[in-house]
Amino acid sequence: MSVATAATSAKIATRYVGLVLLLFSLMLTGCKAGKVGNQKNKKPLAVATVIGAGAEGAGGFQVRSGSEVLISGKDSDSDDAPILEFSWRQLSGDSVELFERTTVSRSFTAPDGPTTLTFELEVTNALGTTATDVVTIDVVSVLDVNKFLRDPGVDEQFYLFVSPTASAGSTLGGPISYSLTITPIVYWTDRGGFSQSQALASVSTTSDQLESGFIVPASKVDSTQDRIAVPVPLLDADEVNKFFQTTARGGRLELENVAGATVELQIELTTPDPALLEVFVGRQSGGTYVAIDGSDLSTTPPTTDTILPGATGNVLLDLNVSLDLEKLRQQLGIESSLSASNYYKCIDPKGEATTLDDWLTNVFDKATGSIASAQYTNNYDLGFARDMFLREDEDGSVYAYVVNHPSLEQLMKGVGEFATVVMEYSAAPM
Repeated sequence: MSVATAATSAKIATRYVGLVLLLFSLMLTGCKAGKVGNQKNKKPLAVATVIGAGAEGAGGFQVRSGSEVLISGKDSDSDDAPILEFSWRQLSGDSVELFERTTVSRSFTAPDGPTTLTFELEVTNALGTTATDVVTIDVVSVLDVNKFLRDPGVDEQFYLFVSPTASAGSTLGGPISYSLTITPIVYWTDRGGFSQSQALASVSTTSDQLESGFIVPASKVDSTQDRIAVPVPLLDADEVNKFFQTTARGGRLELENVAGATVELQIELTTPDPALLEVFVGRQSGGTYVAIDGSDLSTTPPTTDTILPGATGNVLLDLNVSLDLEKLRQQLGIESSLSASNYYKCIDPKGEATTLDDWLTNVFDKATGSIASAQYTNNYDLGFARDMFLREDEDGSVYAYVVNHPSLEQLMKGVGEFATVVMEYSAAPM
């Protein structure tokens, strides 16, 4: 290469370097601190609302005592960065326990009314910027929220009888103290197919003593025996799922798996001398007490009718037993999975109405009469708005179904549907 050619190349290179430096300078001039792109670190928007309640009025959303209320921040938004955290706290009103439904929502059972509750939602975005919103909920009183859920004539409890192991007619020479602890344990399969179990917080402990001079009766479930009334617990998914929140949410008891869940009652007897006491199960019948064979209840059947036989020495295994709640419900003659299964087999022996869609296709749509409908609010029942459809068949059978909504406003908008009830009026359903 000649000297002239090299000099020319150097000039061209210098021009390119100058151009690059000029462009870089222009870029720096256009990028001022704190305004890279369009980020302005604006506050997010927090929106607290109630799902499935009546339209919000001047006093807030309206719900009924005993109903499940779902508060949500689903409409919250953030322009600059995604919202990472939704935090709820109660500001006023009768204290309620909040259960996590999703990342953005919490639920609770409405307390007795009339009362007003307020909750604050705080959202935090990825830049650490926060915003808050408050939702007000008016609770309307209901005379008896469980009036149609339990039969007042059915005794849904059983009894634990604490009895001396001494023979009938014997007299205790001294007092015997004891305590009984009852712990519900739930077993279920989570959404991932994994087996889960959880001891619930609703543990009850009763402490007492058999007095000196007590004469041991012939019957182990005699009314003179020390006895403890134990309500038969209901399976409450909320009580289970409060142990499975945030990162543990995958282990929850989901609605579709409730039917396969089981409940056991763990019963533990604590006493200074385990050889002196035993525990029996009984129920009331016609004003008297009837023993229930322990081998019909225990998940690991004992060899005798007692559920906690007196131990020989300090053998703790004899002082701890788990009762199968389904078996217990059957023995007490109250509603159980077995009675529910038999009921559905009776009214639908061919299995043609296992779902609402099946019933509509195989029963309602096959009826010959024209369809009548009505939209109304039933103020004398649970206060729900109802969308009812009814038709009569040629044999005189009447088929109807009712779609429930929290309020008439929600019904008219076609939103908030939460339960559908099917009814048949005939001499022999299906």
